[in-house]
Amino acid sequence: MTDEYNTNDGEQEAWAILQGLDPQLVKKRTLAGSGAGSKSFSLMCLGRKLDIDPAERVISTHSRQAQVLLQDLGCYTRLSILRYLVHCPDEPLHNEWIKPASIPGGRIFDQGTHVLPLNEPAALIQKKTGSAQKACAGLGGHLHGNGDLSMILYPMPRFPVLFIFWYGDEEFAPVGSILIDALWRDHLPVDITWAAAKLSFEMLFNQLK
Repeated sequence: MTDEYNTNDGEQEAWAILQGLDPQLVKKRTLAGSGAGSKSFSLMCLGRKLDIDPAERVISTHSRQAQVLLQDLGCYTRLSILRYLVHCPDEPLHNEWIKPASIPGGRIFDQGTHVLPLNEPAALIQKKTGSAQKACAGLGGHLHGNGDLSMILYPMPRFPVLFIFWYGDEEFAPVGSILIDALWRDHLPVDITWAAAKLSFEMLFNQLK
């Protein structure tokens, strides 16, 4: 469930900005770890460790489980992570969940071809709740208390995504929704927020199938 998403110009711009930032301050803001080089980083993305080398403009991994992030979903992964490293503010999460459609430009979450088909994983989760819980843990997330089943996943360490699923019955079909922390209302362009949500959705859906 991927589509064309041209990010090359945005990636190159983000690499250029990242190269000019103090690595220690970047790590402090983003909860990134140290990479192999003095100015490189490691970052957890949905339970997978990625290595980011600004000097070489490369994101890589030694984990076979993480290969899908850099291959099938690479366009979403690269731009989300790079913009996160550049724009993540040095302030705590607000612990207030908001609909991404409510942020400036957020109508792409509710209208058009970019709408995430959240009802599809909701139907799968209703059939195999145990598999959903296993998928959540395997992606470095944890269960939450909303809906019939909900979970928080972390495409980036300080960018939680809350998925909420309600089971269907004879009258209503299964339904899913997505929320983000209010910290990110103003700190990322909406297309980057969408890419991070899309990445999380695709990884979860792939785990459930």
